[in-house]
Amino acid sequence: MIGEIRTHAMGVAIATAAGVDHHDLERIHSEKDMNSESFAKIQSFIFSISSFNPDVRYIYVMRRVQDADAAPWQYEYVVDQPAEDTNGNGIIDVDEATELPGTPYDASDFPFLIKAWEGPSADNEIAPDPPYPDLLSGYAPIKNERGETVAIVGADITAGTISKKLSSIKRSVFLVGVHLDITLTRRLLDNLISNAIKFSPENSKITVRVEPMHERQSGTDRAGIRIKVMDEGPGIDEEEKHTIFDRFHAVEKKPPFDSQIGLGLTLCKIVADAHGGRIFVQSNEPQGAIFTVEL
Repeated sequence: MIGEIRTHAMGVAIATAAGVDHHDLERIHSEKDMNSESFAKIQSFIFSISSFNPDVRYIYVMRRVQDADAAPWQYEYVVDQPAEDTNGNGIIDVDEATELPGTPYDASDFPFLIKAWEGPSADNEIAPDPPYPDLLSGYAPIKNERGETVAIVGADITAGTISKKLSSIKRSVFLVGVHLDITLTRRLLDNLISNAIKFSPENSKITVRVEPMHERQSGTDRAGIRIKVMDEGPGIDEEEKHTIFDRFHAVEKKPPFDSQIGLGLTLCKIVADAHGGRIFVQSNEPQGAIFTVEL
């Protein structure tokens, strides 16, 4: 599972790096450049990538300090995500603030970040990075037209997110006698849990329940499973419950939650359909949503 998370973090970093124009980076060096079109363009882009990847807490662009005598581990921020009150406490905490362009960063404890100057990489394990929560990160270089690295993208997944995913998946024991594509089913479950984590308030409960199903079709007993992922988030509006799994359907979450296109939910429906099953969403009383998959 950790290997899959490493691959995901690195993939997000690679995709982000591919969309950043190195010419824009050349125009950003200090706090005063935050008012520039180049800064706004990159920050908006990395925020949109983060919004489409519920597991990812932070995405940012860094480069090596450009002094001739700087060490390979001496980096500085170029563009960070916009400040966001992710825990909903009404203030911007230190780990929610935006790092200013030119802010130094000591990467000496992160060999895979340093290695990313040469090519994509990812941390082997979760590591502390105060004042931020413990993280596992993926990295990818941004190159100019000559193929030279000019900066790197980092994509961070918090230890809390990883722990919740591991705990939930470990509790989901697939029943003997039910023939499932394990890779696809794991991806389905991973998407549902990721969305539940992304849109749930701090310290709320996410429940994953797996139960057997038995039904008789055409004179034959048929075994199956029912998977429920229950959260205490803002829930899904009634009029959207029948369209939420459609490709490119946008779900409007209540504040402080952001708008997200349900590509992950579309994939969940594809997996359910491929197993001859179904997926649907109901309200979780008194608050939240219950996503049910029957396979």
